[in-house]
Amino acid sequence: MSVMWNLIGVGLMSIGQPPLGNSASIAVVVIMLALALTLVLTVNRVRWLYSTATGVLTLGCLMALYTAFTGAAELWPSNYFRIFGALINVLGLAGFGLACKLIISQSKLS
Repeated sequence: MSVMWNLIGVGLMSIGQPPLGNSASIAVVVIMLALALTLVLTVNRVRWLYSTATGVLTLGCLMALYTAFTGAAELWPSNYFRIFGALINVLGLAGFGLACKLIISQSKLS
């Protein structure tokens, strides 16, 4: 969802419109896709790399949530986009929680 959010934002910026959130970047799209690919390729294989990628994504979620609640309102086209962006990042944090649960439960089985 973050990749789509940034792609839409970059597209809007290219036609002179404001992005959906406080920023949008192709660099973020590339990084998010690389981390997503890392997650897919390392789940149940390379726990430390999976954990690292999940941790990096979690830091990104936390930064975005912080900005959503403390950033100036004019950084978003409307309050709806601010709330929706925050909810996307809450889903990311839920994913982090599930990843931690997976890693802990598998390490107990080993």
